[in-house]
Amino acid sequence: QRTLKARGHRRIHLGLLGTSVLAILLGYAAGAWELSAETRAIQAKADAIVRKLEQYRAATGAYPDSLQALPGPIDARFYRRNWTHTIDYRREGTGYVLYYSLGGWKDYFYDSRQGKWRIRQRD
Repeated sequence: QRTLKARGHRRIHLGLLGTSVLAILLGYAAGAWELSAETRAIQAKADAIVRKLEQYRAATGAYPDSLQALPGPIDARFYRRNWTHTIDYRREGTGYVLYYSLGGWKDYFYDSRQGKWRIRQRD
C-alpha cells in the first residue's frame, strides 16, 4: 500500500513538472509571436521610409541629406519595451544606408546601392 502511494505521489510530481514545463514553453511561444508581430510592424515602418526615399530620388534626382527633408510627416521612431528607438538615415556618396536595432541583439541595415535589407545578429 505504501509503495502504491509513493508511486502516486511521484506521478503527481511528474505531472506538475510536465505542466510547468509546458506553461513555460507556451509562454515563450506567445512571447516569440508577440516579438515577431512587433518586428514586422517596425520593418513595415522602415520599408515605408525606403519607399519615400526612392520617391524623393525619382522626383529630385538625388537622395535628401536627412529624413526631415522628405515631404510629409516622417516618424522614424518606434517604441519597444518601454524604450524609444529610431530608424537612422545616413547619406553615403550617391546612395544611403537606413539602420535600426532591436534592443542591441539584432541590427537591420538597408543599403540603397544593394537594394535590400541585411540583418546582423550580435553575439
